[in-house]
Amino acid sequence: MRTLPAGLALLLLLAGCGDGPRSGAEAAPGAGEEPTSSSPTASAEREMLVPDVVAMPVAAAQAALERAGLTARRVEGAGSACVPAGEVVGQRPAAGRSVPIGSRVTVEVSSGGSGVCGLGLPPAPAELDRVARLFLRFARGEGPPPVDTPVDLYLGGRFVETVPTTDTLDRAAWEVCPEGGSYAGATCPFSVFEPLAGSPRVAVTSRDPQHPCAHPSPLPGAAEGRSVTLQPDEALACPSWFAVQLLVNDVGQVTAVNLVHSEP
Repeated sequence: MRTLPAGLALLLLLAGCGDGPRSGAEAAPGAGEEPTSSSPTASAEREMLVPDVVAMPVAAAQAALERAGLTARRVEGAGSACVPAGEVVGQRPAAGRSVPIGSRVTVEVSSGGSGVCGLGLPPAPAELDRVARLFLRFARGEGPPPVDTPVDLYLGGRFVETVPTTDTLDRAAWEVCPEGGSYAGATCPFSVFEPLAGSPRVAVTSRDPQHPCAHPSPLPGAAEGRSVTLQPDEALACPSWFAVQLLVNDVGQVTAVNLVHSEP
């Protein structure tokens, strides 16, 4: 075996030419250890956004949920003049919710209805109509909110809390609970999005929320002509009716949301 001169061997040793990396240096992947791979989307891959299946035939809704990695649970829902029998009239969780893959989604199947679909409500001005439809898309998980300021949340015209600007993309931040924990015969939490996402046909109107079984307080600022209301576009019984009233500023951004339910 060839022997290095003593002087050269000493120089190599001092230069750090040994088997391992020098202190403070990183070994390249494969040099004595397996490379590691980070997966920033691993946690996201375990969850899925619930698709919107309202107004679909029940078989198509079940197939859409299965394609999304979810399972469907069918229940008989309320009749709707706007949704033929055999089509989905509601879903829980609502569209746009983030749930673990494999979760069960309840689909409520319409039994039909004998009423009239379309109430002929007074339309909202074009700009308010545009903002309301953007908010409806956000409620259904189809786009961002028309919001760039904190948003005040109301139940039945009574202030509950404010959503900070930094939290407006967090759907959970739009769930409210009033003092006492109940409203209109129901208990917390109350979601601004659930009724809109689960309603097959929504009207956009300039009229304030009105229903024989609803008794909301006037929303502060609504009398200034910057209010627009979203509600079902059919006559519904007391337990099923709702409205979502928006206040919109002069640059087309929502500043307040008022959820109104009728008393059962």
